[in-house]
Amino acid sequence: MLWSTASGEVDGFRVSGKGNTLVVHAGRVHGVSLRTKFSVRQHGQANKSLGTLVVRSLDDLREDKLHVFVPPDVAEVGSLIGSLPPGAFIVAANMQTQADVAVRRSPSGETLLERLDPLMRRYCPLLPGDLNILDMRKALETIYHFNFHLYRQSNRSGPDIPDVSVELYKLRKEEKGKGIQMFVPEGDTNLFCHEVDVTAHSPSEKPALKEAVITDFEPFYGLNLVNRSDRNFFPYLFYFDPNDYCIQCWYHPESPTMSAPLEQNNSLKVGHGAREAGLQRSIKLSLPPNVSSDTGFVKLFVTTETAQPLFFLMWLRHRLETKADHSIRTMFIHTPP
Repeated sequence: MLWSTASGEVDGFRVSGKGNTLVVHAGRVHGVSLRTKFSVRQHGQANKSLGTLVVRSLDDLREDKLHVFVPPDVAEVGSLIGSLPPGAFIVAANMQTQADVAVRRSPSGETLLERLDPLMRRYCPLLPGDLNILDMRKALETIYHFNFHLYRQSNRSGPDIPDVSVELYKLRKEEKGKGIQMFVPEGDTNLFCHEVDVTAHSPSEKPALKEAVITDFEPFYGLNLVNRSDRNFFPYLFYFDPNDYCIQCWYHPESPTMSAPLEQNNSLKVGHGAREAGLQRSIKLSLPPNVSSDTGFVKLFVTTETAQPLFFLMWLRHRLETKADHSIRTMFIHTPP
């Protein structure tokens, strides 16, 4: 099943209505072209055909809004969204199946946000905490900003960079004397060794994310950015924390005038090497208080031109729409119970 308009169904592509036309937010789907036909089946009776849908148009996926479903029992939030000016990036969804976020009222009267986008729905569907109406708009704006960059993909007209990847290694400490410590990989096992299928949702031509499952929180961890292409890149590495929607910069080029640090057919270590004071670039993983599992996402942006790191996230939105020579890779770290 690629999509469904049945109430309560959230698997598959998101569907929205446009007059008497269904718009399917399908990302990149191989083999679909104008006049491609799809069979329509009755919900719960897959062997009963109701007819055929024909593709009449194909457009670039340009999703720049956060769709919020508000049930009738949370009317004050519906009024908030309805009061936003035309063109606002937070809009009401007619059905939960069309939403990125749904507002819920708990039995105890708390106002909660249920996250329905593909990754959050799978790993951390509920945003904890009772949100009042004053917090709600800020929370939705934060979710929009977070999702925009987490799901942002390369410009369709630009070249894909299949030979850029991120590797994660457990590190061990080596003393080199005079207070100098060297952190080197403990073995050659890349912890991003699991694949999680997100075919039904991903706008990327690579339908799987690389997953690292971490159970040992004592050692430090380091990353290796690998470039097997014939071009040099400026890498910008970010960590996305869905618990508080924080986006942390884990690596950016140290100088705007330096040459591209991720050279062709080479690699760049992040969090390895000598450290005389502090371990600010090595990764120390932990679980938040009172939880047994957690999930975070690592995303790598690479460009052929340097960018101002402090303004990089603001720069991304315009830059990724206008610049061809860049690519994005997303991985995630999952700590199971």
